[in-house]
Amino acid sequence: LAFASLEREALPPEIWNSQPIELGDIIISVETADRQAQEQNHSLKQEIAWLASHGLLHLLGWDHPDPERLEEMLTQQHQLLTCVGLH
Repeated sequence: LAFASLEREALPPEIWNSQPIELGDIIISVETADRQAQEQNHSLKQEIAWLASHGLLHLLGWDHPDPERLEEMLTQQHQLLTCVGLH
């Protein structure tokens, strides 16, 4: 789960580029992540990385109200995990 601290539109653009911003919180149930990892046949580390990156994208404003947007978000998530060496 991801809980945003701020609405992005509430701050002037110059603030987003000049100061550290607390985006919000990401909460991951390790027990649920472990179960999902077993169901998907991959490691707990991989599942937690997947969930954390998905939550981060939500905090950055990404959403998936339809299949097309979900595919775009999952592509972005894959790129993020690849960049940090977790995919």
